[in-house]
Amino acid sequence: MDTYTIQLEIKSSITSKIKKINIAKGEVKTIKSLLDLGLRHEEQIKILKNLQDEIIALQSSQLATQLDGCIKCGGAMAKKGFNTSDFHSVFTDHKVKTQRQVCNGCGWRNIPSVKALFGTSSHPDLIKLQCETGAEHTYRDAQIILNKQSLVKRKINNHEQIHHVIEKVGEYIGQTIEQNIIIPETKAKELTVQIDGGHLKSKAPDTRSFEAMAGVIYRPENILKAKNKRGKIISKHCAASALSDNQEYMIKSVLVAAKKQGLSSTTNITALCDGADNCWNIANALQSHCASLLGILDWFHVAMKFQNISLPKTQKKRLETVKWCLWHGNVDKAIDKINTLIEKVKNISRLAKLTKLKNYIVNNKDYIVDYDLRKNNNLAFTSNMAESTVESLINQRCKGHQHMRWTRDGAHKLLQIRSYITSNDWSDGWLDKIMGAMYKSSPLTI
Repeated sequence: MDTYTIQLEIKSSITSKIKKINIAKGEVKTIKSLLDLGLRHEEQIKILKNLQDEIIALQSSQLATQLDGCIKCGGAMAKKGFNTSDFHSVFTDHKVKTQRQVCNGCGWRNIPSVKALFGTSSHPDLIKLQCETGAEHTYRDAQIILNKQSLVKRKINNHEQIHHVIEKVGEYIGQTIEQNIIIPETKAKELTVQIDGGHLKSKAPDTRSFEAMAGVIYRPENILKAKNKRGKIISKHCAASALSDNQEYMIKSVLVAAKKQGLSSTTNITALCDGADNCWNIANALQSHCASLLGILDWFHVAMKFQNISLPKTQKKRLETVKWCLWHGNVDKAIDKINTLIEKVKNISRLAKLTKLKNYIVNNKDYIVDYDLRKNNNLAFTSNMAESTVESLINQRCKGHQHMRWTRDGAHKLLQIRSYITSNDWSDGWLDKIMGAMYKSSPLTI
């Protein structure tokens, strides 16, 4: 039976001598099933660990951890053995040797470690994977997924550590949202803005829930339409916030997202909102940055308001005429008809629902358009034409389990990473964000 040997060759830059180190060896199995083809997962991880250990051992001497003088008294420093510290790669954990020192004068000790040098003992590639997995799954599920990939239970992949990483990176993304905005070469003639909100269960004992806001900005031509399905937006930028700050952060992040999509003083914006005042406030904040802004009450939300009103057959038909009037932009006529309907309804529960619907229509009167006309002219009139912003940014991750509860700050930081990933900024910008969030300034480069 054939055998294999995997070796690492190290060539000295001084003597040009070559040292060979065996990383792994074994027999080339006869293929009896697909199981025998190539190396097993465990074998691959072992090879990777052995290879990393040897390379790290070579690099350890380059960690300039020795001090010329004591930082306390200025006395001479003497070598005092080695310190062994942790270093966590993507799939494997390692030990790194660093030189310890002691002051001959006052006895102060210099005990350097990877974490002391760089601010963390985790490689950026591992933190990237933790961010992506933690942003998509619960922290406990992310722990399980990452440990399965490594084939071992790793402390560095503990759900609390993943939570810590998400909060650090999410906070940094939020702090640097206005930095290094890449403006596309072509200005957008038109932009569509969708703004919506979703409620999350609160950890606070005196609060049942709080609202998180989400927005997506895209060029209309970037909707990839599918028959009888919601279209996919192939280029977009997202914004999200769970802060209680009178929409200050959300307004800022929506503006940044719009600029990334090519917003200019000549751009015409169509804003689709669910009818809440905070949504309109965010959309209207773009007014001074564009040529025109048309606010439209999202038909998807209008239609939803009619669904939960149960009426007798005759009254149901009258309610349908109210909806028909709204669909054609006849707001005053719709209000007259719903007033007539309210006069005829005696049931308290039905009356309350109809009154609520009427107030919704009246409060958003200025944002109701001829939806039929816009649909026939292939113009935006509903968020239902494309993927749901709230569903993709908030609900899929933050409301997946009944027991899931959040603080505003924790939800906000998570949403920054989800927005950054969904905006397709992550592939080019993840390293800058992770380095800025997790690593301290150092003369060494990771």
